[in-house]
Amino acid sequence: GGDAMVGEALIRPSSKVADSLAMHWVVRPGVIKVIEVLEEDKDNDSSIGNKLKIKDEVYGSIDELLARYIAPMNDRIDEITHHRKFMDMLEDDVDVKLTEMKKATPSGVFYFLCWSDVHPGYISLRYIINTPRSHPIGISPDGFVWFRKTYTNIDSLLNDFKKTPRGPVSAESLSSRGG
Repeated sequence: GGDAMVGEALIRPSSKVADSLAMHWVVRPGVIKVIEVLEEDKDNDSSIGNKLKIKDEVYGSIDELLARYIAPMNDRIDEITHHRKFMDMLEDDVDVKLTEMKKATPSGVFYFLCWSDVHPGYISLRYIINTPRSHPIGISPDGFVWFRKTYTNIDSLLNDFKKTPRGPVSAESLSSRGG
C-alpha cells in the first residue's frame, strides 16, 4: 500500500472466520488495518451476504460499506493529518520533542497527535505534564473515540483533553477510591 493506495479498501473472503469478509483498509503508506465483516442472509455458499455487519452496524452491499464506513474513516484520517497538532513522526520522536519543549518552558503542558506505532488505524495523543504520556485515539465512521466517548471532530476531543489531560474520571474510579 503506497501513497496511491491510501484510503483504498480490498475486500476478500476471510481466512479466519466462515461467513465473513476481511476488509483490508490502507490507513497510510505501509499500514493496513484489517476489519472483519460478518456476512448474513446469504443466497448460497458462494455468494456475498445480503447483510454485511461491522459490530452492530448493518450494510446492504459492498458499495454501501465503502460509502458509509470507509469514506467517513478516510475523512477522519484527512482531518487528523491536516490538523495543526499532527506530527507525522514516530511516537518516541514526538516524546523527545515534547521533552525539549518542557525543558524550555517548565510550566507548560504540551501535546501533539501522531500515528500509533502499535495499533494500525489509531492515533496517539502524546502529552507531557512531568514525563511524556499518551492516550490512544480510535477512529470510527462516527468520529474519534477517547475513553469510550465518540467526538464528531478532533478539536472537541482536544478541548476535553485540555480540561482533563489524564483522561475523564469515571464513576467506577471515584467509587473505588471512596470519593
